[in-house]
Amino acid sequence: MKKKKLLTLILSLCFILSLSMTAFASGTDNTVSTYAVAPQVSSVEITKAVIIDKNTDPDMIFYPNTYGHVGVWVRVIGSGNAIHIKYDGEEVSPRRTPIIIKPILYSGSTVVKGFNELYDCCVEPTHGEHTFEIEYRSVNHPYTVKGATYSFTF
Repeated sequence: MKKKKLLTLILSLCFILSLSMTAFASGTDNTVSTYAVAPQVSSVEITKAVIIDKNTDPDMIFYPNTYGHVGVWVRVIGSGNAIHIKYDGEEVSPRRTPIIIKPILYSGSTVVKGFNELYDCCVEPTHGEHTFEIEYRSVNHPYTVKGATYSFTF
């Protein structure tokens, strides 16, 4: 009888733990701590294009090899990964991850709702019209895909 109760307990715990195996967005920063189910990417907005230098962001001192490149700030609400990044129709390579990531918090909270991210286009600016395109895929089911396109002139 004890074996049956023990087996039932073990199976119940396994079942409960299996329900908690959803993808989680978790992290720790001096001012931000989160641990919750990662939300779907609900919007992607390109806010501006810049020529990267040490004044682009205080953290740029760690990326001096990107100075002089075209950089694009992207605002993402939700949790996802960039799956396509194009500058003037060409896939951006070698970077598919942002060089700077700044959390966006819910008002009056330490819970992250999205991110402002700086992408290095890995090219020096040229005069004329340029286009930056990006698509994100959510990290959780149903893996929503959202994107944005931004045109600008240097």
